[in-house]
Order: sequence, then C-alpha cells, then structure tokens
Amino acid sequence: MLHFVEAGGLPRDEFVSALEQTIIVARGPKPGRALRSLKLAVDHQTRIPTTAGIIELLSAITWPGGRVCVQLYGDDPNQPLMDFLDQRGASVDAVAPYRYADNASTDRVVEFIRQIVDRKIDAVVFTSKAQVKRFFAVAKNTNMADLLPEIMSSITVASVGPVVVDELRQHGVQSDVMPHERFFMKPLVTALCQALSHE
Repeated sequence: MLHFVEAGGLPRDEFVSALEQTIIVARGPKPGRALRSLKLAVDHQTRIPTTAGIIELLSAITWPGGRVCVQLYGDDPNQPLMDFLDQRGASVDAVAPYRYADNASTDRVVEFIRQIVDRKIDAVVFTSKAQVKRFFAVAKNTNMADLLPEIMSSITVASVGPVVVDELRQHGVQSDVMPHERFFMKPLVTALCQALSHE
C-alpha cells in the first residue's frame, strides 16, 4: 500500500498519520512487524492467522462498525469475511495490493508441472491459496490436471497452513507437511527439512 501511496505522489506521512487514527487488525505477526516499522501499533492480532481467526477475533471484541478497509490476499474476494462484516453493519472497501506473476511466466509454470508429471521432482511447496489455484489452472489448460493427484501422492507436498491444505484437497491432492502452529515460511521450511530428513 505504501508503494501505491508513493507512486501516486501522495504524502506518505499523511497516510501513516491517517492509519494511526484507525483500528488496525492484523492477521498475524508478519503484518504486525511491518506496521511497527512505521511506528504503528496493532490494536488487535488474531490468535490463528486465517480468515476464521479474524472473524473469531472481531466476534469477541466491541468495535464501532462503520467503514472497514480489507486488504485482500491476491484477488480472492474473501467472501466469508465480507459476509461477516456486512452482517455487522460495516461498509466495506476491499483493496488487492499484492502483485503476482503475469501470464508471461506461464511457460515456467507449465515446465514445472511437466517435471512433476515426468517424476523429476521430489517435493513441492505451496505458500498461498492463490498459488495453488494458479498451479491447477495452468495444469488444466495444458491437460495435465487429471494426472497430478496420483503423481503427487508419491512426492512430498508441503503447505504453509490449513487454508492451503484445504485448497489442495479440493484438487484431490493430500498435503504431507504443514507447520503445527505458526503458519509462516520459516516454520514451513523447518517442517519440510524434518520430513525430508526422515525419508
């Protein structure tokens, strides 16, 4: 969001000052750290860094409703959260500031999927729901999606958290590795290294 503020020629200090006047809810420690680097305090941080965690948190606190800005993860509209906020009488503005690879990188995704199909890959790591959706959309467009569930059952599949595990399950793929409590990159890498060291 700061990138867009600066790219649009808006005063950075005014943006940060405006954020100070709002109630800030963080989905987990990572956004909390980014906010603290701007000397902004997080008013509420979820116990579990998921949409369900945000809903649980907001259900347990008294808040004024009004206008709510939701920073989306990728282009997922996050309908459960939107529905919850609507039920609480909030006016919601959603922004999608994350930048993902464009179609120019599709050839690289196709090549990666082909290597999986050719059984040249020992482990696959997924770090977001959007990543899983893109992976299987490309696989479907290249007629390889039906091959993946069986082939991926013979390699190690790692997921950063339960949201990614659920998305993989919808595509018929079982996740073998997931961090136990903290659903971030470092715990994911640690869990994957432990799993591979026992093979």
